[in-house]
Amino acid sequence: MPKPRWSFFMPARDHSFIKWFSANSYAWLTPHGMTLVTALFVSTGIASPGLHVSAYVMTSIILSILLTAFIASFFFVPKVEVYRRFPNNVHAGDHCIYQVAVTNIGRRPAYDVYVTEGILPFGLYYAFDHADYENSIAVLRPGETQIVTLVIRCRYRGVYNLPRILIGSSYPLNLVRRPILRGQKEKLTVYPKYEPQYQFELPLQSVFQPGGIAISTTKGESNEFFGTREYRYGDRLKDIHWAGFAHTGKLIVKEYIDEYFVRTAIFVDTQFFRRRKNRHLERRIALAAGIADGLSNRGYLVDVLAVGESIYEFEKGNPVTYLDDILKILAGTDGRKSLSFDHIQMGLKRTLAPQSSAVVILGDWDEPRSQLCQYLKNLGINVRIVIVQNGDLSSIPDQDVTVSALKDKSELVQ
Repeated sequence: MPKPRWSFFMPARDHSFIKWFSANSYAWLTPHGMTLVTALFVSTGIASPGLHVSAYVMTSIILSILLTAFIASFFFVPKVEVYRRFPNNVHAGDHCIYQVAVTNIGRRPAYDVYVTEGILPFGLYYAFDHADYENSIAVLRPGETQIVTLVIRCRYRGVYNLPRILIGSSYPLNLVRRPILRGQKEKLTVYPKYEPQYQFELPLQSVFQPGGIAISTTKGESNEFFGTREYRYGDRLKDIHWAGFAHTGKLIVKEYIDEYFVRTAIFVDTQFFRRRKNRHLERRIALAAGIADGLSNRGYLVDVLAVGESIYEFEKGNPVTYLDDILKILAGTDGRKSLSFDHIQMGLKRTLAPQSSAVVILGDWDEPRSQLCQYLKNLGINVRIVIVQNGDLSSIPDQDVTVSALKDKSELVQ
């Protein structure tokens, strides 16, 4: 996830003061209340040059109404509990549409209840104008639970810490609310936006692999046909190959072996090159997510993920559960100014022994990266190298590589 950096040209929605002002203005004031506050400033500006007391009549009336509504809001604070219900998958660039269950735990009905998020972290934005946004409850009786729908626009991938929910009531004047904090602080994981790389090629098939994990785990699942041999005492009669018996005159039986998932590792270069924009790192992460999805769809196991100098091993599960873990890790990956490839090699040496293949996604080509790829090949691993770069490389590759500009995250790499 890109780090927030203050700039004179940064969008207004990313300024901390604007985020604070937006959150509190929508939490404290209704649309009618905002209109009155605007009228208060306008009337004050008009009356300020005047010397006669009558010039301040309109300002005084508006101020009195707002103060009355403000004081009244303290007597109608709803006593409620709230619980968020997030969707399973949220990707960068999408809207996170989720539900909030609101339960009245007080003895009195709550009227005109308003629910909203607090100050959102960088990368998340309010979506008040979304068609599914519905955050108000007219009447909430004691013990009753109603559902409201909130919407957040997720611009970047990342693991975000959401604040507690703000909830208030505009009853009785529908002008001002006194918001209170309810619920718990929760984490929202936004997966990287990617296109599944179903056509991505690896030089292996889903057959027996040393160190693999068997696909057939329950009765009734078939094994892989391996070949035939002569009958031995104790062989099952149903395995007799009758066509072979008719041809040779000897009893021939069929041999089977378990079919295994292909075990694959993915390495992602997370070095942040200063002369290039942040989108190059995002493209590498998007490509890694797309490849993991494509391999999972074909029954391959990505049970080792190396993201920069961090190495993750997945010891059990199936391709679907592996993919979910990989996307969560990639969502929280940050770029680094430098990488120690010696440290990476030492970590990979302990984890890559049983692997069948490895996918290496790089941002450039130089001597340390070349040595890393050669080291993997020396371990007997089939390596597929992809360099995500739309400019000149630091040096000419001395190995078989695929160079992809990947200008669009939906671009496919074969």
